[in-house]
Amino acid sequence: MAGESPKKVYGLNVISHLLTYLYPKKLETVNAGSEWELENAKCKDNAQRSLKFNRPLSPPESTFSAPATISQRSIHTHSMATDSSSPLGMREQLLKTTALFLTSFNKFTPESVVAHRSPKCIHRVVPSTIKAPPRNNAEIAGLTEQLKSVMSSFRVEMVSKFEPIVDVAGRKVVLHLRSSSETIVGAYDNEYMWSLTMNETGTEIDEVLEFADSYCTFQWAAKLKDAVKNDEGVAM
Repeated sequence: MAGESPKKVYGLNVISHLLTYLYPKKLETVNAGSEWELENAKCKDNAQRSLKFNRPLSPPESTFSAPATISQRSIHTHSMATDSSSPLGMREQLLKTTALFLTSFNKFTPESVVAHRSPKCIHRVVPSTIKAPPRNNAEIAGLTEQLKSVMSSFRVEMVSKFEPIVDVAGRKVVLHLRSSSETIVGAYDNEYMWSLTMNETGTEIDEVLEFADSYCTFQWAAKLKDAVKNDEGVAM
C-alpha cells in the first residue's frame, strides 16, 4: 500500500478485519475478494431475474406501514403475569423477555446485545449463502464492538401489522423485523425474521435464529469496502 494515505490504509485494515470477522468462510481479505465479487454478482443476477419475472425482492411498500416501535406493539399490552407455570403465564413471560431483549439490543453496546441471553445462547444467521458461523455471547459482543467502528447506531423494530408468533410448548417467539442504522457510508436498512428459543422458565434466550436479507447485507458490505478502498472521504 505504498503511497496511500494513512487514513486509507487504516480504513482498509478495519474493513478487512470486519468483513473477515463477519464472513470468515466468505472472504480472506478485502483485496483478495474474487469470491466476494462472485457472490455479489450472483445477488445482482438474482435481482435482475426477479425484475424480469415481475417478482419484487420485497413485498410492495403498501404492505407495510412505518415500522412500529416496541412500545406500540401488543407485545407490551399483556399483563405480565408472574406465574409462568400455566400456558397463559408462559406466553406472557415469553413476550416479556422478548420485549426486554429488543429494548436492550437497540442500545447497541457489546453488553446490551447479549443481555437476556442465557450463558449457553447461540446466535445463528441464515441463509447458508451468508456463511456466517454460529456465535456465542462473547463472539456476538465482539462482533458488535467491530460493527461500532463503522456504524454509530443499529435498531430493530417489528414490522407493522405483524404480530409475534408464540409457540408456548416450544418456548419460541418469531418476529418479523426491520433494522435501521447509520454507517460511515450512509444509511443501512435490512429486513429479518428472528426466532427466539428460550429456557424452561422463559426468562432467558437460549438461541437466536436470524433469517437475514443476504442481498442487502452483501450490497452494504461491498459499498463499505469500495468506499474505503477508493478513499471517498470516509471518516474512520
